[in-house]
Amino acid sequence: MASVSTPAQAAPSPNNQVRGRGGNLGLGLTLGSPLGGSLKYFFSAPHAIQSNLGWGILHHGAGKWDLSYLWHPATIAKSSVVDLVPYLGAGIGFGIWGTGRRYYYCNGRYCDSYGGGAAGSIFFRVPALGFALHWQQAPLDTVLEGAWTPGITIYRNNAWFDVHQGDIFLGVRYYF
Repeated sequence: MASVSTPAQAAPSPNNQVRGRGGNLGLGLTLGSPLGGSLKYFFSAPHAIQSNLGWGILHHGAGKWDLSYLWHPATIAKSSVVDLVPYLGAGIGFGIWGTGRRYYYCNGRYCDSYGGGAAGSIFFRVPALGFALHWQQAPLDTVLEGAWTPGITIYRNNAWFDVHQGDIFLGVRYYF
């Protein structure tokens, strides 16, 4: 007997998922790059804005902030416990980090022969891809997200295009 597949539903926001609890504003933590905090706001059922702030382990160890638009096209799996929702997005971010100093011993004293200062970058999150688990019985989501983050790095009056950066994190958010 062949099973009948149901058509994909538009991805609901957490407010539509957990009736009477939660809202469309989620606040939580991320583990990975960035290691820090996350804020997500659903302004309609499939559309959200997300911001992350934390330590960018994969971004030169930078402190970083990013802002992304995310589109959740459909729920691809549904149970009485959780919905699995893929999403796609794009965004922009900023990072800043210290480069450290290297001292060399020369002629009986220490000489600063290299390094030091701060560097920064402006990067683009294109594409940002992820999977969200929207929990049915609690105003929570759990996400796994990755993004390629090419950008412009600035250090000591020089700037260059850097394509060797990325983000990947596991996060959890509670919706108010």
